[in-house]
Amino acid sequence: MTISEDEIVSALIEYHKQSTEELDNTEDIDYKCKVYPEAHYNHYGNRGVADLYIETKSELGDGSCFVYEIKSESAIRGSTGANEIIRQFNKMREYFFKDESYEPYHHTTFELCFTPTEYNLNHIYDNLSIYQSNVEQDISDLSVERTNTIVTTRIPDPENITPILFSSPNLSPEHRTPFKKYAKKSNSDIYERCKSFFDRL
Repeated sequence: MTISEDEIVSALIEYHKQSTEELDNTEDIDYKCKVYPEAHYNHYGNRGVADLYIETKSELGDGSCFVYEIKSESAIRGSTGANEIIRQFNKMREYFFKDESYEPYHHTTFELCFTPTEYNLNHIYDNLSIYQSNVEQDISDLSVERTNTIVTTRIPDPENITPILFSSPNLSPEHRTPFKKYAKKSNSDIYERCKSFFDRL
């Protein structure tokens, strides 16, 4: 069954709203979640659209923000390859917060998320070294406490949206070895959906 980019966006919105409500219920501090689907940015002609931008902010002023680029199988098939996808993603990383409409928070995450199909997972795995070297470069140039860039796959279920991480500077390859075992433990639904891919690893 095909999963669209919009389905992932909707699940991420619901997940972040639920997480913010849980923070409100467990802490004495007020938290607010602001959601911006199709967040347009423009910095002196360097323009584009993030599929989703989310801010989670406390009444004390600290918070986190998340900038998502979602890729469906049709988007991958319609591209010229990993380099084109990375160029688009890096443009967003470099210029999104240079648009004064958006303000980075203490913890800022850029995520390139692929819908979980065998074609997409094969694409990521075949180009893993390219994606890994990309996330290790901090091209956003933000003066915040922590900036993280990750490459993932997720299913559109806010109750089970834990990603399988393909590339992350905060998670060494050793923590994902063997990858098949790591994937099954991270999200068994994605593992079962793309089992023949994982069985070939």
